[in-house]
Amino acid sequence: DLYRQRFDQVKWQSVYDHSQYCVPNCEFRGNIDDPELYSLAGYHFVKGADPSQINPEVQPLTKYFFGLSILWFGTALPVQLIFGVLSLILLYYLGRHILGDYLALVPPLLLLIDPLFLDQLIRPFVDLSLTFWILLYLTFLSSSRYQAHWWWGGVVLGALSLSKSFSYGLLFSLITMVIFYLQKTQDSSRLLLKIFGIALATYLAGYLAFFVRGNSISDFILLHYQILRLYKDYVPEYPKGEIIRLIFSGQWRTWWGDKGLIPSPFYSYAWPLALLAYFGTILTHLRQHHQIRIHLVVITIVLLFISSRLMFPRYLLPALPSLYLVLVYLLHTLLNLLQLSHGRDIRSIPKSQ
Repeated sequence: DLYRQRFDQVKWQSVYDHSQYCVPNCEFRGNIDDPELYSLAGYHFVKGADPSQINPEVQPLTKYFFGLSILWFGTALPVQLIFGVLSLILLYYLGRHILGDYLALVPPLLLLIDPLFLDQLIRPFVDLSLTFWILLYLTFLSSSRYQAHWWWGGVVLGALSLSKSFSYGLLFSLITMVIFYLQKTQDSSRLLLKIFGIALATYLAGYLAFFVRGNSISDFILLHYQILRLYKDYVPEYPKGEIIRLIFSGQWRTWWGDKGLIPSPFYSYAWPLALLAYFGTILTHLRQHHQIRIHLVVITIVLLFISSRLMFPRYLLPALPSLYLVLVYLLHTLLNLLQLSHGRDIRSIPKSQ
């Protein structure tokens, strides 16, 4: 039923024109939520609007996809289904190299039944798109031929940066440098420059409508400076590390009203198990498989980033595929060790004379 509901551009434009985004220049009649805001922005973007004119603090690529989906299907949700299915396929592909063909089905299954993932399939948030581009970029980093396919990695990194926040582009640039260092990549400095150069060109292409409207590079830099200022000044007193509370208790702290704790309706008991598996893998199996190391780096840096800022529970979604893969990897490794130990114990029993 939700997929059959058409997006009412006229209605949501009226809501936006009297929402929190136009105060104090209009009569405030109520807030517009993010899914409707992203859909409205995407609709305008595919009509040629400047992406800095509506919801500029969130990068435009995912909203372009929402706008195209609205034009073709009447709603942004079909593209969410595409992002979801592709994310599951990519997670399976990544798991095959670590877990084998059959066991690699388990991490996508855990993601498929996760309430946070399922919620994104029926509401057009940008976190699912970000998750897809992260998984696609991890296929590049996990490939044995990534040095030959640097241009493809650069394009995906640029798209990743455009999907939600350019901060994630900076994060995964840092992740790339860490992984290249750990893998002792030859001529890594030159390779990084080529990847980052293509990523920057891709990112600039995502703002083509901004430049077509007569804006300059200095305007582009100013726009991003204003975005950084907005994030820096928005509820700076919000406590750090709330994502850990969410993972272990299912509660998170609001930044409105009494700023108390509220339960997340999307909580899964697999979250604390996966985070404990992450710590267990770091302590015991860091050097067992070089590809699992990539996911450990991603989990570490992404969770540190989320811990440093104001959050919604859905911000955890981009880390969940790697967390679930690590969870299955550790359980599989421990099971193999137990079987090996049991086999040794049996062989150590002296045979009767």
